[in-house]
Amino acid sequence: MSDCNSVMNWPATLKAVVCSSVIIAIGLASVGTAQATDPYAPLRGCTRLSVDAERLACYDRLLTASVGGGGGSAGSGSGGSASAVAATVSTAPAPTAEQTFGLPTALVLQREAASVTHAPALERLEARVTAIATNGGRLIFTLDNGQEWRQFATSGDLLINVGDTVVLTPGAVGSYWLKGSSGRKTKVTRTR
Repeated sequence: MSDCNSVMNWPATLKAVVCSSVIIAIGLASVGTAQATDPYAPLRGCTRLSVDAERLACYDRLLTASVGGGGGSAGSGSGGSASAVAATVSTAPAPTAEQTFGLPTALVLQREAASVTHAPALERLEARVTAIATNGGRLIFTLDNGQEWRQFATSGDLLINVGDTVVLTPGAVGSYWLKGSSGRKTKVTRTR
């Protein structure tokens, strides 16, 4: 019998049941061989970590590796021993609050996942303007900390010059305000 259709004298429902059973049996046999190389072994290794921050960092590291974001292969290693998985957890320092101020939440979480600690949130950031450029009528402010902020919309003269100190504060729904010494402010978004 080369395939299910070669059984001519059987009713159609019986053919379907027999063929399905054969397919399921073949599938189960292949699962048995796949279990020898457990793809979940690294995850099981993470569950053995008792410190919450280390366990979360372990899961983050495996996820990053599995989607090609860096690190090693999620399936490689020593079969998921806790010490081997813990060794893959980065001990890099968390980004500072100033480094993460104004970045999208997803990017902040990604940077913090690479470390065991998290940066505290800032309520305001004070910096000196090192350059001012325009793009499409909107101002782009480069600050002495390396950050770059672009105006959301054009507005009147802000009276901000290179060398002035500005204050950035969070606004509503993920927005930010840049205010110069004149007291005038504009809504901005971080670009770098």
